[in-house]
Amino acid sequence: DDSIRHAITKFAHVHFPAIEQYAKNIEKLGEEPWRITAVGSPGLDAIHSGQYMPFRDVLEKYNLSSSKQLALVIQHPLTTEPEAAPSQMETTLSVLDDFEGNIVIIYSNSDSGGKQMIEIIDSWNSKRDDDSKVKVFKSLPRKEYLGIMEGADIMIGNSSSGIVEAPAFNLPVVDIGPRQQGRVRAENTISVDHNPRDIKDAMKTCLNDDEFKSRVRDCSNPYYQGGAGEKIASCLASLSMDDRLLRKQMTY
Repeated sequence: DDSIRHAITKFAHVHFPAIEQYAKNIEKLGEEPWRITAVGSPGLDAIHSGQYMPFRDVLEKYNLSSSKQLALVIQHPLTTEPEAAPSQMETTLSVLDDFEGNIVIIYSNSDSGGKQMIEIIDSWNSKRDDDSKVKVFKSLPRKEYLGIMEGADIMIGNSSSGIVEAPAFNLPVVDIGPRQQGRVRAENTISVDHNPRDIKDAMKTCLNDDEFKSRVRDCSNPYYQGGAGEKIASCLASLSMDDRLLRKQMTY
């Protein structure tokens, strides 16, 4: 994230951003326009072609009730403030105490602070009187993960999949904190700070506000163009490993 992502961009010789706005951002870093092709997000092609486990099959596999709402929770540490990660995770979980449906939690990533967040998750889950409705996973196969997204009623946390994949499923998202700040997004997200009341209010809107739910159902995904993989492969196949490609020229 952040400076690391920018550094990788400067190392790269060819760029395939998802949308035109990100292509323009790469140009601002001094990259030559001919090296940049906006193609959409490759992962969305599999979603639109149905290459994932159906939601009903995921429910059956993990013994989740089909009669209850389902909240998908994924929260990662901020690379700029890893020391705050445990308290931020505690804030999110405290709101989930009042959620009556199924809760699927996927562990935080391996960034600094992630281990402490996982410890908070495990501690919270171990203290629950009724943990039958809570499923905690270190990770899930992508096809199963997408199957959960297909039928989930709400997604909570700060994962990029809430910005990129969730609109493909018309899934409402409570985006917590600044991790996804500045990213182009569809109408499916509500952004809030790490504040219990704000998170709870956003959850209520996602689950009960008919006007918002209607916008989510009709939202279009800015990251989907279709055929991203084919576009990338075609572009790479057309490139020649010559000096023009290998010797980068800054445009500023």
